Amino acid sequence: MIYISLVLSFVVGFFLKKYSNFFYFLYILPGTILHELSHFVVGLLFLANPNFFSLIPKKEGDSWTLGSVSFSNTKFFNAIPVALAPILLIFFAFITYKNSLTLSIFEQLLSGFLIFQLINSSIPSSQDFNVAFSNKLGIIFYLLITTGGLLYAIQNNLFNLTFL
Repeated sequence: MIYISLVLSFVVGFFLKKYSNFFYFLYILPGTILHELSHFVVGLLFLANPNFFSLIPKKEGDSWTLGSVSFSNTKFFNAIPVALAPILLIFFAFITYKNSLTLSIFEQLLSGFLIFQLINSSIPSSQDFNVAFSNKLGIIFYLLITTGGLLYAIQNNLFNLTFL
């Protein structure tokens, strides 16, 4: 039943986006809140000092901005995690899915809608990518951390790779 709810949620979202901006914005408002909250919480954790939070849709050129969070202390070490924070919502979608398999039919329908919201809002916007990759020092910093972590994991056989 959860699969039917998930597919139905995507189909309803598709048709609302095509035919009514207002109802589409209302439909995805829970996901928009989650998306912007992920930026806000990660911004707090990484000392980016969030200073403005908005959930009011604005038309900008040919596209819409559904929400935004501004920060007063974006630096090389926090720009990437703060900008790409919505990707973490995929983890919560997976947890919701795993915990909803034994629920009642009605609860599975609600879980499918929640999973839709989590997946739909986990995609960083083009502005998120611009912020994440605007600082070359930050890119180098996280490439070094990732490379070091992978080398450590391979050297200590944390991936259980026997052919290396």
